[in-house]
Amino acid sequence: MPNRLSLLLTGCALLLAACGGGGTPTVQPPADPVSSVSGMVVEDSSTGGGIVTTAWAGGAGQITGKITYGSGDSATTEAVTTGTLSQDGTFTLDLPGSMDGAKLHAFTGSFFDVGAQAQADSGTTACSGSPTLSSASARGVMLLVNVEAARNGSIVPLLAASSGTSSQSAGGFQIGGLLYVDSPVIVGGKVVCTSTYSGTQVTGTVTYRLNLAAGWNKLTIRESSGATSLSGGANSQDISLTSGAFPTDQWLFSPYTAPIPVRPEDIGSPVR
Repeated sequence: MPNRLSLLLTGCALLLAACGGGGTPTVQPPADPVSSVSGMVVEDSSTGGGIVTTAWAGGAGQITGKITYGSGDSATTEAVTTGTLSQDGTFTLDLPGSMDGAKLHAFTGSFFDVGAQAQADSGTTACSGSPTLSSASARGVMLLVNVEAARNGSIVPLLAASSGTSSQSAGGFQIGGLLYVDSPVIVGGKVVCTSTYSGTQVTGTVTYRLNLAAGWNKLTIRESSGATSLSGGANSQDISLTSGAFPTDQWLFSPYTAPIPVRPEDIGSPVR
């Protein structure tokens, strides 16, 4: 898979961590929690812009779901579920019925508040607004799904679209994630941030529309962007977080080792 896919997936984390007000968006009713997920692993065969998916060529193997808990030097990664990957890339992964409360993260600080995280990470980022939570006591944890076969790496439900040339482009993506919560919680609101990257001002808006049931919830992060010349001008990203469904049943493979997603903005941010 070309490096640009790594950059695309990493962009999910960067956009949410660096561009993350006012207003209360409409939040849909909660979907039922899920007990398993199914899909088909695909690969990217394109050599130009965008992504062209092709059939999985890594053979049969195992699918593993992992979480991380704790922080800093005490952070621990743990496999919590495994499933079988078929030769053609199809799989079903059963999810744990419940999670140990000691391994869950409080929904405080920067778990959802990407504006606070962005300003902590970069003094050049200015943000306004913050997400609102219906319950301050809810806790949760994200799941990373890995493939272990003839080819090893991480997989995420992902749709991507882009257009333009190397110096002028616009596009976006939709990426899925799995979030466990120990009690129902609604996350709404908006965060607007501005920053400067390589001389270009970037404005990002993150809109939260999460209505989470107790148990495992499917998430979709949608990002749409507009850009002028990469050497200057204005750029914008509009990002929304919704719950209840994945954007696709095709899970795009990345050969890079991915950090375990602790927060929603960490979904699919592989590193070498």
